[in-house]
Amino acid sequence: MKVFCDTNVLVAGVVSTHPHYEAARPVLERVVQGKDKGFVATHSLAESYAVLTRLPAQSRVPASIAWQLLENLLGSFSVISPGQKDYEKSLEESARNGVEGGRI
Repeated sequence: MKVFCDTNVLVAGVVSTHPHYEAARPVLERVVQGKDKGFVATHSLAESYAVLTRLPAQSRVPASIAWQLLENLLGSFSVISPGQKDYEKSLEESARNGVEGGRI
């Protein structure tokens, strides 16, 4: 199966204290094990790094560890760089389907 992981899945799947860790971790593990084909956007990588290093104090990840966590996943994921047309199409489809807020 093809799986696209956004920031929510990446962060939740590497922070064991995250409330959605139990749901996100198996998604990442299936990709790492080669059971699913994983995709991640360049923007999601940058955003994940930012979130990991700005979490509340008890869960905050130091910069070098945040990069290491993401780097460990990179070998298992295909990194894509959506362009302007991709964003426009995504927004158009989201509007047509009533997708609102963070679900975009």
